[in-house]
Amino acid sequence: MLANIRDGLVVEQLMGASQGNVLGGDFSGNVLLGYAVRNGELVGRVKDTMVSGNIYDALKEVAAIGREGKGLGGRLRAPHICCPRLAVSTKV
Repeated sequence: MLANIRDGLVVEQLMGASQGNVLGGDFSGNVLLGYAVRNGELVGRVKDTMVSGNIYDALKEVAAIGREGKGLGGRLRAPHICCPRLAVSTKV
């Protein structure tokens, strides 16, 4: 999945993603653990970064789904999902 990403972000953990209009699907959250992707390669961890968007719109435009699931908090096992149109903001 990484090989197809020219410029992006891998998010492992979000903090505060329940903020926003939960019923309407809007969310925003600070990236607690994430990595920058350049030309299909991880180039390092990101700091001071936020991701936002609408989960319903993001799931309509999924570009790829991973083959293996990952445990999330002991209650859910889900694969990685590539959502190409989420907004990312960061300090420069």
